[in-house]
Amino acid sequence: MHGSGSGEVGGFRSARHGPEQRDLKTGMKHSGIVKTYIFLCLWGFTLAAPAGEWIYQVKPGDNLWDLAQKYLVSMRYWRPLQRLNGIGDPLHMRPGLRLRVPESWSRIRTVGARIVALEGEPLIDPRGVTPERKARPGEIVGEGDRLRTPAGSRILLEFSDGSRLLLQSGGDLTLQRLEGYGDGEVGQTRLKLPVGRLENQANPKQIQGTRFEITTPSLVTAVRGTRYRLTVDDDGSRSRVEVVDGRVEAVGGGHRAQVAAGFGVVADAGSPPKQRRLLAPPTGVELPEVVEEVSVTLHPKPDPGAILYRVQIATPGDLAPPLYDRVFEPGPMLVDLTGLADATYVLRLRAVDRDGLEGMETVRTFELNTRPPAPVQLAPEQGAHFANPRPEFVWARPEEAVAYHFELAADRDMSRRLVDLPRVNGERLTLERPLASGDYHWRVTALDAAGRPGPTGALAEFRVLPEPPEAAPPQLEEDGITFRWRPGEEGQWYRFQLATDAAFEQIVEDRRMSQASVHLADPGPGTYFLRVKTIDEDGFEGPFGRVQTVVVPAPERDLGWLVLVPAAFMLLLSL
Repeated sequence: MHGSGSGEVGGFRSARHGPEQRDLKTGMKHSGIVKTYIFLCLWGFTLAAPAGEWIYQVKPGDNLWDLAQKYLVSMRYWRPLQRLNGIGDPLHMRPGLRLRVPESWSRIRTVGARIVALEGEPLIDPRGVTPERKARPGEIVGEGDRLRTPAGSRILLEFSDGSRLLLQSGGDLTLQRLEGYGDGEVGQTRLKLPVGRLENQANPKQIQGTRFEITTPSLVTAVRGTRYRLTVDDDGSRSRVEVVDGRVEAVGGGHRAQVAAGFGVVADAGSPPKQRRLLAPPTGVELPEVVEEVSVTLHPKPDPGAILYRVQIATPGDLAPPLYDRVFEPGPMLVDLTGLADATYVLRLRAVDRDGLEGMETVRTFELNTRPPAPVQLAPEQGAHFANPRPEFVWARPEEAVAYHFELAADRDMSRRLVDLPRVNGERLTLERPLASGDYHWRVTALDAAGRPGPTGALAEFRVLPEPPEAAPPQLEEDGITFRWRPGEEGQWYRFQLATDAAFEQIVEDRRMSQASVHLADPGPGTYFLRVKTIDEDGFEGPFGRVQTVVVPAPERDLGWLVLVPAAFMLLLSL
């Protein structure tokens, strides 16, 4: 028999009440059955339905006789059950009909809870009969069992009604009562938490009649369909309840409090519970959908009521044990992801107030992709400039990498890709075609053995310089000498040097200009050496071009006066 929910948690169940029953499926033809029928009818007129009820949903082939035999403490209750639900024909009921079944008429069955997941090495003490031992995934625990979660351990339980409970690190939990009606899905659960922290999703299927109760040294919580957190300090003196969804009844110090979603209570031993509004979910939490770094930094907007923040990371799923659980002080929060495998995760962040109550949480789902790690790019280095139009690209080999995806583009956002090689073997690459002068951006991403890419490699920028300018043959003019060379790119300047030696240790001219020419006054006859280089708008100076040699001849002299001197001398002698 089951409630409106479905699914039986694997466990042990045994009838606890009621005499041995005979098989009544053969109907009312036998005299014994007729006598039983008359007997039950007589009893039925004197029985009234109590307040506590659970619901059974009729399946094809069900009849009231079989249900009474299987689920009620006595066959005498079948007639009151018929009247309570207004059933005309007890042998033919419509499938899907919801029957109200009083708890006081029902058999109570012992049920179990299943260990759905665990982390670390949680311990179990089975009813105190055997020594404490390590808990195992999939194991069934029952009444009287005690569970402990030493530091770094967590355990997730699922109960017969679908309730789930996550016992966090440092917890101590005893299963005092695990009972159910029908086939066990209508659960009656009572637990004891002397110390520790847990999260509970009670009766998520909203099965009528289910109750979930947890006792601490200072508080008793009772719920019928709620998600909440419960904490007991290490010395057991203070308990805290934080209601995420639904409603919790908290009893302590002789007082009773109804705690709605978004509120919490703080209860000291012997004192009534004090109710508080929980802090709001933190805002300003930015997290990319795909995280490719081994850490992320969170910058939530400060909450004046928060003294701490808790960050948890877990796999998707209801109350999945957190793989990362840390408390931060207000300010930037560096979350280390190095211990997590590449997968989909859920990050939860909540603020903690001065009473230790943890508030409503902000949830972010992200994909972690950090393997294989991005290769370290060795050459060209970031910001490199060189004249070689066919540079060699070199990177280091990260662990788990078997090949690489190489990309080269002319823009920073990689929208104008010039080279896109999906698979490159090895850690060196030289392009077949030379690159034109200009700025370039490149990156390389590692691939694992299955061809899956790791995080996208860092973007590195480099510049291929234009060929250095070379001066044309100089033009000798009356007022000096002019040098010209091929103009560079728009916005470039030039540096011109003229020296009397090839090593340019004896420089006679060193000029910067925006035009691709320079005019010098007569430098005097002799052999000179010149060179030119470009200067980019950002101030970067390229290499000098090839050194050129120029010979400035001595000017031709007018020797007429040398002829005039001897003639005058001869004239004087003749006088």
